[in-house]
Order: sequence, then structure tokens, then C-alpha cells
Amino acid sequence: MGQKASAESLEHKPWLFRKLDALNAATSRQSAIRITIEDWIRWTQYTAFTTPAQRESKEEFTAIADKIDDTIDSKCYGNYNELTFCVVQKGVPQCKGLKAALDKCVRDNYEE
Repeated sequence: MGQKASAESLEHKPWLFRKLDALNAATSRQSAIRITIEDWIRWTQYTAFTTPAQRESKEEFTAIADKIDDTIDSKCYGNYNELTFCVVQKGVPQCKGLKAALDKCVRDNYEE
């Protein structure tokens, strides 16, 4: 499953370093590309559900991002996986329909 945005127990290891660790552990160029795309997809969902002020608040942003991650992982993982695969294989412009389907799934299933 995807990586959580939560900063729990990682207070001394910023998100950037966690991402670099994941990329460093990637066994191939393809898996590194996939990790980056998965992060981008999740980030687009986080920004759709948060205001700039909420993104400034570590606690508030983390709580919302974790709920979005839970929604993706429990209700929308098929859409998320299809979109990731499409972007890896074809590029973002070719996958707009799948992105719209993921957006709708998250919007329909996200519980505040």
C-alpha cells in the first residue's frame, strides 16, 4: 500500500528524507518512478481536501492526509492503482479519466 503522510514517530526524520529513503531502497528505475508517481497522486488528493492554512499546520494536515490515505487504501485502491499504472506507462495527459475516477471515489468516500 502507499506511504502515509503522517509524521507520527518520525519527528526527527522529515518527509523529504523518508521519500529519499524509499527512492534509495527502490530496486529499479521503474520502482523509483512508481514511488514518485504514487506520492504525486496522493499529494494531489491532500491539496484538494486542505486549505493553505491547514497545510501550514502539521497536526491538522497530518490528520486530514491520514484520513485521505485510509480512504484511498480501503475504498479507492483499485482506482489509485490503475491511475499509477497508467501514468507510469503512458504519462499524465493520457490518464485524465482515471484521475477523475479517483477524485470522485475519494470525494464520495472521504469522511471528515
